[in-house]
Amino acid sequence: MKNCLFIVTESRSANGICAAAAAEELKKRGYGVFAATNRETGGVSFSDGIPVVTYRPRLYYRLAARAERAAGAAKKLLSLLSALSNRAALFFGIPTWPLVSRGYCRRIFRAAYRLCIDENIDTVIPVYTQIDTVIAAVKIKKKLPGIRVIPYFLDSLSGGYGPRCFSHEWTVKRGLEWEDRLLPHADRIVMMKSAEEHYRRYSAGRDYYGRIMFLDLPLFRPEKPGSGKSGILPDGVINLLYTGSIPLGIRNPEYFLSVFRQVAGENIRLHIVGTCTDGEFLEKAARADKRIILHRPVSHDTALEMIREADLLVNFGNSNPAMTPCKIFEYMSSGKPVISTAPIENEPGLVYLEKYPVKLVIREYAGDRDADAAALAGFMASARPVGGEELAELEKVFRLNTPAALADAVSEGEETGA
Repeated sequence: MKNCLFIVTESRSANGICAAAAAEELKKRGYGVFAATNRETGGVSFSDGIPVVTYRPRLYYRLAARAERAAGAAKKLLSLLSALSNRAALFFGIPTWPLVSRGYCRRIFRAAYRLCIDENIDTVIPVYTQIDTVIAAVKIKKKLPGIRVIPYFLDSLSGGYGPRCFSHEWTVKRGLEWEDRLLPHADRIVMMKSAEEHYRRYSAGRDYYGRIMFLDLPLFRPEKPGSGKSGILPDGVINLLYTGSIPLGIRNPEYFLSVFRQVAGENIRLHIVGTCTDGEFLEKAARADKRIILHRPVSHDTALEMIREADLLVNFGNSNPAMTPCKIFEYMSSGKPVISTAPIENEPGLVYLEKYPVKLVIREYAGDRDADAAALAGFMASARPVGGEELAELEKVFRLNTPAALADAVSEGEETGA
């Protein structure tokens, strides 16, 4: 039996959920699957049958986790300290960015290397972000040359986003430097389809380019949105639901909230579940419109239950054209009507939503709030879920967005020696 190790920093993040989906698929195929991830409160997203080792996360994450559980003044203080610690790490890490904590990187390497020895690991799959996972995997490869390393770039490094104080050109240049340093050691490299044009432009001449394969976010699973009941969403009203993190520099709900406030109806609720880089911004919006309900983060299983129970699902589009929002695939897996904003004309989720029969795209970049409010009201009144046969057809359309696509890449690589 072949053994695989996934290295992922935050297992409850979107990338952690994607990694868990791929890990479960490999386990179904008879692989021994292991995971190394941050030591987090509230459990990890990997299933019970996947052994997990943990390591201490960066101070920023530890403080942020405490802030999530706190309230009042303590919450504000911990959130402030968390933000300050992250800014300090970024400042002192400018010379090596995106590596900002060598100590954290060493902790990941030690935990993963020990697991590779103890469990006879054949393949290491480091999940980006963060860069620490890929660095650790390459160090393992240097010590254990027989191990295959398959970096899994759910976000683009050189084509992604950096700190706001850095220019786009600087971010691309630094990202390419790190890719040139790390990727020659990879046996196979999995990148997202949304980043294909970027890598064709910047990396086609590099030796490792031929080992890149472009897949997609692995969360289209029509069988997945669940069977339980969350008990969170109220009965007797129209429930709109957003689940996930809200980093305001990447996805900003301000436009959608302003459009939502223009829609009349006391029987409507907009539920926002997860974290925001500016919690006060959301709290202010909820105070201004009592129909907006804020919820603390929930487990992934509970989020799936809420998706199943909601009437309509909301996605705040990304302002980075190379960063596809993975939640839209879980949304579409449910067959529920989907509402998505597009802050830019080439918002990366649009190419997928175009193939989904029940969606409303709010073109934020056009800025016509009155027209968007009218469209939202009409969609809420008329939209109906997608049927089972249509979902089965969509699974063929979104083949690259299934966990099976990554599992195929891993097993095919074994056969070819890649």
